[in-house]
Amino acid sequence: MRHSASAFVLLTVFLLAACSPIADPLPGQAGPDPAAIEFEDEADYRAQREATAADLDAAVGTASAAAVASCRVAPTSEQACGGPTSFVVYSEDENAREVERLAARLVALDRAANAQFEWASTCMAYTPPPVALREGRCVADE
Repeated sequence: MRHSASAFVLLTVFLLAACSPIADPLPGQAGPDPAAIEFEDEADYRAQREATAADLDAAVGTASAAAVASCRVAPTSEQACGGPTSFVVYSEDENAREVERLAARLVALDRAANAQFEWASTCMAYTPPPVALREGRCVADE
């Protein structure tokens, strides 16, 4: 009996964690409104996402920093049931506002596509990678 109660509690905690949305990447600021985004079709979504991802890569640049304390991570995707599947590592010393804006745009694009195209997802829980400073650059420490 004790094992089944423990298993139930563990399963409940896991499911709640896996399907709960993460906080906005810009505390105190609302990101783009996914309800205001509508795509012509899935190809339009993919094109907008690819263009935004390219802009994000350019904004991240070299992610140069003098200390690991300047390294940040932000979600860059949203699964249909909520929560991210990918992240970007960047430096708060280089274009941080633009990186955060573009990362939030990617999340909003995914949320809008999930709703418009009624996509489903696995609801797996993904955690942000730990960050490290290597040769003066912020990187995912995986």
